[in-house]
Amino acid sequence: TRYSWNRLRCNLIPDPTVTLTINGEHPITPTSGTPLKKGDNLTLKWESMNADSCEGIGGAFGLISGKNGTFDAKAEFSQDYKVKCTNNITKQFAVDTVTVNLTCTPSCDTTGSTCSKFCGGGNKTISCIGFNCNPYSNQESCNTQACTQSSWREIAPPGN
Repeated sequence: TRYSWNRLRCNLIPDPTVTLTINGEHPITPTSGTPLKKGDNLTLKWESMNADSCEGIGGAFGLISGKNGTFDAKAEFSQDYKVKCTNNITKQFAVDTVTVNLTCTPSCDTTGSTCSKFCGGGNKTISCIGFNCNPYSNQESCNTQACTQSSWREIAPPGN
C-alpha cells in the first residue's frame, strides 16, 4: 500500500484505490467463450477505498460519480472504460480500466454513397463496421477510366 503525507494533519494517508469490473470481469471482457455483441447489456461496477470522489472517463460513463456504484450501458463498440478516484486531501488518484471487446460481422453500407454520372475521377465514401464493431469509412474510386466517347456529336442541318 502506498501512502501520502498529509501536511495538514501530520500523518500518513493511504493512497486511493479503485477496482472496476464490467459484467463481473476485469481487465478484459468478455473472458468467457461467449462473445459480446453490439447492443448487449453491460453492468459497470466500481469500488474504491480512501477516495473522496470517483468519475467515469469516456462516453456516457463519464456522467457517473460516487465512491462506489454501478452503471448500466449498452455495448456500442469495442472500447476502454475507465474510472478515476481522487483523495481530496492528498490530491492522489487511482485509475482502473476495463477493455470491452465486441464481435461483429464486418459490413459496409453503400446506401447513399454514389458516384457522379459524369466521366472522370472521383471518390465515394462508404460507411463500414469492423470485426470489433468500431465504425470506419472506406474511399472507393468512382471512375479511373477516361471517357471513351466524347460528349458532342455532329448534327445535320434541317431539311437535308
